Amino acid sequence: MEKQKTVSKTKEKGTRPKSGKKRRPKAQIDRVKRKGVVLAGIVGAIIALSLIRWKVSLQTAHDLWYVVTLSSRGLLCQCDADAGGKMICKHMFGVHRLLEIEWWKNRHRKKIKIERQKILCSNLRCRSEKVVRNGKCKCKRKKPVQRCLCKSCGKTFSGIDGFVGRHFDADVIIRSLAMTAAKLSSSKVRMQLKLVGIKVDTSTIHRWTDCYSGMMCKYAAVLRVSAGHQWHVNELFFKILKKKRYLFAVMDGASRFIMSYEILPLKPGFKPAGLFTMAALRAFLLPSILISDRL
Repeated sequence: MEKQKTVSKTKEKGTRPKSGKKRRPKAQIDRVKRKGVVLAGIVGAIIALSLIRWKVSLQTAHDLWYVVTLSSRGLLCQCDADAGGKMICKHMFGVHRLLEIEWWKNRHRKKIKIERQKILCSNLRCRSEKVVRNGKCKCKRKKPVQRCLCKSCGKTFSGIDGFVGRHFDADVIIRSLAMTAAKLSSSKVRMQLKLVGIKVDTSTIHRWTDCYSGMMCKYAAVLRVSAGHQWHVNELFFKILKKKRYLFAVMDGASRFIMSYEILPLKPGFKPAGLFTMAALRAFLLPSILISDRL
């Protein structure tokens, strides 16, 4: 009886099915990796549909596409070689290689570091950094303002909040500028602020827009943009003081950001070389699609 039991146990062990996913041999994986690297080097073979979806063309038939998606389990492909995520295909290796090369890996992108602004003494003769806090003072239209004391000259002054010389709080100024940028008139901005309980005159809102719009234009002129793969080019006719003008602009299709623009009095003398050069210098990646009206 004991021998029969041992024989039955060995049979059960031999007939037990193998568990786990199907794995390819190392030489086959290296060959698939090389095919994926070649696929990532072909221009237009991999197109990003979104941040987590890409479509990859077949090397034999360029009209057919496979969609690769990024899920919680990793990259998944629609092709037969993937087999529901059990085996890695060349399309997944191509997307993985493209993610390492392209701009969204943040290798070629300039990282913006925001440092805390140092408070200097308001005395032009002193300008010392030996400044300490010296209580808060109450204001009619503002929150309590922080006062500072300079240890070297002994002068007291108010701290810097980014809006020097303004009688309203920084939140009110930022809110009014945001509503003005959303194409609301100064009277409508005044009515919106009045609903919250803030009384501001229209002339004050005009002064804020005139002052800070120039600062924002200077900042936007130097700013580099992570634009998409599709750009739009178009022209606009308008009049300034009864004089005809044409605005030529390049706009990013994804973020609707104006990459570059030119204003000319005549349409026939337009040369787009400078317009496209400025747009290419401001973008991290050149587009693959350019939409125009045959101009």
